[in-house]
Amino acid sequence: PAVANKLVIASPPNLLTTSDSLSFACSDSQRLCLFKLKQSLDDNNAYNIFRGSININSSKTFFTVINKIDLEDYLLGVVPGEMPSSWGLEALKAQAVAARTYTLKNLGRRKDRGYDLNADVTDQMYLGYKKEDPRTNKAILETVGEVLLDNQGNLIDAYYSSHAGRFTNTAQAAWGLSPSSSLQSKPEHISSSRATLGGV
Repeated sequence: PAVANKLVIASPPNLLTTSDSLSFACSDSQRLCLFKLKQSLDDNNAYNIFRGSININSSKTFFTVINKIDLEDYLLGVVPGEMPSSWGLEALKAQAVAARTYTLKNLGRRKDRGYDLNADVTDQMYLGYKKEDPRTNKAILETVGEVLLDNQGNLIDAYYSSHAGRFTNTAQAAWGLSPSSSLQSKPEHISSSRATLGGV
């Protein structure tokens, strides 16, 4: 499959009092956007930093914060949001491959809203630069370009969850999707009372 170099994710809409659109271009050598997005009105220190660039698109009532970012840079902020960085390297690498596959499979999923993916659990948790970790970064770098394919060479639907109640569900039961050999019901593997990746 073709690998996209760019993808676009967004935060949920929030109230805005202007109809202007704002754009913040970033030119840092490490592709860090030094624009700091305040995430809480109650905490003056609640800021995040993002790789890529930030756009703020608005309508008459709402605005959407959009982060345009390279695929592999995006994963640096996703994998630590989806799996504890203290877990084993091979588990982190499996998570990186699943997250990369999910991302590529769902590019353009929300294009009617002007972006590709949400930055929360409705797609994948994207935490930005401040939450990156050397261990998850290593897992991503060691799996660059690796994705999950079906027998026909197509990207699979790489859904995953943090916990499945000891047994994952089928794609048909969970979302009403057509049968898929990659999304069959399987028991979770429980270790030290914590769930591991299941269902993919």
